[in-house]
Parts: sequence; structure tokens; C-alpha cells
Amino acid sequence: KEKNCSTCGKLFSRPQDLKRHLRTHNKTSAYLCEECGKSYRSLDGLSYHKALNHRETNDSSAESLLKCSKCNKSFTNQIQLNVHLKNSHHRAKSVYTCEICIPTAIFERKDVFKNHVALHERVKPFACRICDKNFSSRSNLQSHARTHDASVALQCPNCSKKFSSKKKLDSH
Repeated sequence: KEKNCSTCGKLFSRPQDLKRHLRTHNKTSAYLCEECGKSYRSLDGLSYHKALNHRETNDSSAESLLKCSKCNKSFTNQIQLNVHLKNSHHRAKSVYTCEICIPTAIFERKDVFKNHVALHERVKPFACRICDKNFSSRSNLQSHARTHDASVALQCPNCSKKFSSKKKLDSH
């Protein structure tokens, strides 16, 4: 089902294409890539994107390619090679692994790992002071707390129901 841009009316068959297009109307994303439509807030961001993704080369022979010394993958420019090295070889490996999940879940941050494990253990150490409902993470408790605050309630324009977040109102 085609969707159109609310600003200019242009039609898109895929939601991701419309989302990318909408950025072109955003004043904070003033630099637009002519080749793929992605937009950037700075000229440096656009230049980096072009060098990484749309490099024009007159010599595409195997001799002009840069090879990764660790895995022998080939790249057309130094920026691509640097990004590959950073993302594939220089990144610290995850140290927190969940032994319950199959396949094994791996986490780089201890806090995210602890929240994950709490889901398995059904531990809910965060209690609401108003209704005594328990939650496995502080962020879930904070989200729930908004349900008790009438000042942040959003009312449905079609009925009298109130919601604690725009997301819940929209899904209603």
C-alpha cells in the first residue's frame, strides 16, 4: 500500500523510503546525498557518507583495493577499511553471556545483562510506591509511575480514556 509524504505529496511503496524522504524536509538535516537520498546535519557527515558508500573510482582493479591485514577483506578506500577495522577487529568482545538462552545471548554492558537475567529469574526488585506493583527494571517502573500522574495523562479525542504515553494513546 503506497503512502505519501504529508509535506510534498510524493508517493512511496515502502515505509523505510518514506521515512528517509521525510528527513529531506527536516531543516536540521540540510545536507542531502544526491545518490541515495540520505540526509545529514553537517557537510562533514555527508562527505564521510559519500566517501564510505559512493566513492567514484576510475581504477577498480584488484591492485587498487585495500586489504584488511586481519581477514583479507577488500575495500575501495581507507575510510571503509578503518570502519571495518573498528567494527570487526578493534571492538572489545562481549563479556556477559546468558547461559539460559539458546542460542547464547551476549551482552557488552553489565546493566543490560542484569536486566536480561532478571527476566529469566522473574525478579522484580523495583516496586511502585503507590500501588505496590513490581517491575524488573527501573525504566519499567518509571514508565508505570506515569500512569499515576494525572498531569501527564493524554486523553483520547474520541472517548474519555486517558493514557500515560503517546505510544499507548496512538495504539488505542
